Amino acid sequence: MENIFIGKNKISKKVSISKSYLENCTVEKDCFIFDSYLKNATVKKGTKIIKSVVSDSIIDENSEIGPFAHIRPESVIGKNCKIGSFVEIKKSKIKTGTKCAHLAYVGDAFIGKNCNIGCGVVFANFNGKIKQQITVKSGCFIGANVNLVSPLKIGKNCFIAAGTTVRKDLPDKTFVVAKTENKTKTNKSI
Repeated sequence: MENIFIGKNKISKKVSISKSYLENCTVEKDCFIFDSYLKNATVKKGTKIIKSVVSDSIIDENSEIGPFAHIRPESVIGKNCKIGSFVEIKKSKIKTGTKCAHLAYVGDAFIGKNCNIGCGVVFANFNGKIKQQITVKSGCFIGANVNLVSPLKIGKNCFIAAGTTVRKDLPDKTFVVAKTENKTKTNKSI
């Protein structure tokens, strides 16, 4: 596939675009876009987008998107962020230096600076009737397979251990771990 440009695109110098579709986008200098679909997107300087979809959103400077990320409408990704493989971001604002490396869903959220969103994290933003906000303040570490159930506010510098479901607001510097004992039984049919 060759590049396809539709509508009013504004592409700066020193941009590398390959095998991509762009419709009504602004792409600043020193960006690299490969095998991606962008519509109504603003991509700031030094950003890399690989095999991903970005629509009606802003990607700030020096961020990395993909491969196989989906940035849905009304999202703003801050400077120096990493949105990695099979991550979906929807109607969320993510601040500088935050990393969401793989296999996560972030919807209707505000995430502060320098947070880590682990593998398999789900921002459970929909209760069957309405979608509600989840706020994660700066400096938080959210481990693998964590469920954050909205509405929810996570304070600064919190640590949420792997496998935890959080349903109540957390004050700053909280450590949360959900421990459950494994129960084993002998399977006599084997």
